[in-house]
Amino acid sequence: MDNPLLYTCEVTVRANGQAVTASERFGFRTFEFIEKGPFHLNGRRLLLRGTHRHEDHAGVAAAMTEDQMRQEMQMMKEMGVNFIRLGHYQQSEIILNLCDSLGILVWEEIPWCRGGVGGEKYRSQAKHMLTDMIEQHRNHPAVIIWGLGNENDWPNDFETFNQGEIRSLMSELHTLSHQLDDSRKTAIRRCAFCSDIVDVYSPSIWQAGIGVIIPIIRKCLLLRWKR
Repeated sequence: MDNPLLYTCEVTVRANGQAVTASERFGFRTFEFIEKGPFHLNGRRLLLRGTHRHEDHAGVAAAMTEDQMRQEMQMMKEMGVNFIRLGHYQQSEIILNLCDSLGILVWEEIPWCRGGVGGEKYRSQAKHMLTDMIEQHRNHPAVIIWGLGNENDWPNDFETFNQGEIRSLMSELHTLSHQLDDSRKTAIRRCAFCSDIVDVYSPSIWQAGIGVIIPIIRKCLLLRWKR
């Protein structure tokens, strides 16, 4: 985590007197969530200390500059963060690159957030977003979890709230995630009736009075892991 080692693969294709070169950074690592035990990274126990990030900044909203992103991630590293949840949507490639180079493990998720399930286009879009996120970011060694949703048990955003439909879509996304990339875990946050579907379940723990999520990610307190 302190000195992550990255490699670069460069491929050049030549045809008809022209050449196109593409390069990709990658790294090697292993991780394991031991049942009723600690988290291991590269065979060694690691206490996960994390926070949450939105792509947002005062004065510029989501149009953050690369310098602002670098400053933000460096501040997180300096405060001791080694795990980050990118919610509730796919974030900039710059952030993933910084997590790779800084040694910050990542939970990245799609923006299925609150309320329930819409029509067929809604379900199709959720699958497209998950597919795009995994295909675009699967070579980042920092990523260990693909998030499938957030607060999907929130009943007041839609006129109807069907737990069966939510479970159905959650199951489809879980299956799709493992078909696309079976080397990572799936996760959701706060949807108790779907906790048996995903690999990682995270309930909400709110600090009384101010409505701020306490970023506790120690397995014994917050996460339920399924092998």
